[in-house]
Amino acid sequence: MHTGQIIVPPPINNQSGFDADDYAKRLTGPMGLDHFNGELRECEPAHFPDVFSEAETSTLCSPELLADLLMPNSAATASIDIYANEYLVRLPDMLHKSDRLAVEVIAEQLQQGATIRFRNLERCNTKLNALTLAIDRLFHCTSDINAYLTPAHSDGFPPHFDNTDVLVVQLMGVKQWHLYPEYSNRMELPLKDTPWDADKYRPSGTIQHRELHPGDVLYIPRGGMHSAACKNDLSLHLTISLDTETRVDQLSRLMLTWAEHEASARRRLPDRPDAARGALLQAAQDFYRWLQDNVDLPSYNTPVETLETDRQKVQDKFRQALGAIR
Repeated sequence: MHTGQIIVPPPINNQSGFDADDYAKRLTGPMGLDHFNGELRECEPAHFPDVFSEAETSTLCSPELLADLLMPNSAATASIDIYANEYLVRLPDMLHKSDRLAVEVIAEQLQQGATIRFRNLERCNTKLNALTLAIDRLFHCTSDINAYLTPAHSDGFPPHFDNTDVLVVQLMGVKQWHLYPEYSNRMELPLKDTPWDADKYRPSGTIQHRELHPGDVLYIPRGGMHSAACKNDLSLHLTISLDTETRVDQLSRLMLTWAEHEASARRRLPDRPDAARGALLQAAQDFYRWLQDNVDLPSYNTPVETLETDRQKVQDKFRQALGAIR
């Protein structure tokens, strides 16, 4: 998180007229959110052309917005990375013990063909913050937004996959995306803590190509290997991560809840392998019976409305505390 900067998240549809709900729903193209969830999500990539107009892409992010993050003493510089020559370097590390301005370093790196990543833009922009709140509620996930700025005739990150679903929104320029349906040791829907290993996961087979123009959206399921390269123009795009709770996530939480009430689940395993296996099978049966008897357990996905209410209470208490010490 940024330090020295307090951001009060706005309502989902704020006073500026930015309809975050509308933007969030349109991320799935003409098919709509229900069809996206039922037919595409976690299954296959999808390209939605001409989702946003030029004015709408400028509303989401612009060079002017990114320039604000490069102001001297900006807390946002801690969330800016530079990818060049197959290495990823944090901007603060390049500025350390240097009297150069952040904007000077970024300009120089862009001229040399580097890709600049601006992480967690929702933390420093009210409209993007509102958009993530709308996405979280409508897509039932936790989202964040990064921006990628790549100069003409340059490649972005090498082939890789993400541990979350991603929605790419092209804002400026044209970018060629390469999708690799097959790769060595392919793992469908990798877990959040699955480590990336470039030597283990290598592209193979036929490559699928998608050309994104300003206003286009590209969906890539988690585990979908991809890479991107610029053509003749500077490219700017947003990557929206959709971090969803999986069944094993929910089961893990439920098992911990069950273990709080079941002493046998908290006992150590027997030393003998056959006895340990029997104890685990018995525990699984006990948990299954408990789960059947507790089908009305509340959801662990806290609604956005509740989060907003809690946030307002915290803000009110904080303001009262400040008023009391003046």
